[in-house]
Amino acid sequence: MRHAAALALAVATLVAAPAAARAGDGTNLLGMVPATAETVGVIDLADGRGSAVFTAAVEAALARSGDLRAAFAELGVDPLADLDTLLFALHDDGGAQLDVVIVEGKIPAGAAAADGGAVAKKHKGARYVVDGELARAVVGKRLFLAPADRMPAVLDLAAAGKKAKKKPRGSVAGATSAAALRAAIADVDTRHDVWIASLATEELAAGSRGQGFELAALTLGISAGADLAVQVRLRFVDAAAASKLDTLIAAALPQVRQAVAGYGLAGAVDSISVARDGDRLELGVSVPQAELTTLVGLLQMF
Repeated sequence: MRHAAALALAVATLVAAPAAARAGDGTNLLGMVPATAETVGVIDLADGRGSAVFTAAVEAALARSGDLRAAFAELGVDPLADLDTLLFALHDDGGAQLDVVIVEGKIPAGAAAADGGAVAKKHKGARYVVDGELARAVVGKRLFLAPADRMPAVLDLAAAGKKAKKKPRGSVAGATSAAALRAAIADVDTRHDVWIASLATEELAAGSRGQGFELAALTLGISAGADLAVQVRLRFVDAAAASKLDTLIAAALPQVRQAVAGYGLAGAVDSISVARDGDRLELGVSVPQAELTTLVGLLQMF
């Protein structure tokens, strides 16, 4: 299974989001995420269970990633019925590369069994299975997916997280090198049903720098109650950069409102907000329940 497949469910579910109660924040898993990560996201699937909007989002994600659907089927996992929490971590290397996926929920006992073409391996007493480029392991009640060459380091973090009171040094939670990502995570309200925090990639930083407003980090949070609330926070290298983009958005907003309203999202248009605080810019939108079906339909077109 390609690395991108493990990300497909996370990203596609992220943009559609569950219409459900507030989620657990997943920050307790950061000690098991390698410090090489530059993006971390958490999706609370348990909260979305039973939601028509959430179901449509997951089905659309799986439809776009047949290999991921096949992998779950092979493991005997029904994502909608069995999974509770999904954390994904990525780094940029000319494109998004997987560091680890951590899954909580009803994990089958044989999820890390060697079958088919999979090869059983062991690292410091911990068993894992390599299937092509991807490895999987069950530690406690969690399923870990990682590139085969990265799984030993992931297992070390999982073991350290159980034994040590301090945050593992090689993890996002404890490494000095991960301080910038921790700062980005601090910018997002992790009580959201879905949240993602990311450092700007070199390509994104360079592109925004060329426009005069260099981006340093960005976060996304999505929660649903009566409406679907989406919150985006952008952090720039300085306040002047944030101010410049704020001005550009203000000038473009009337056209954006008109375009979005044309897709049947008039209620969402009325809720669009933009606020600046120093080197940070926050954008928000609330999609009424009546417009969620329209939104999901539009997302499935891309």
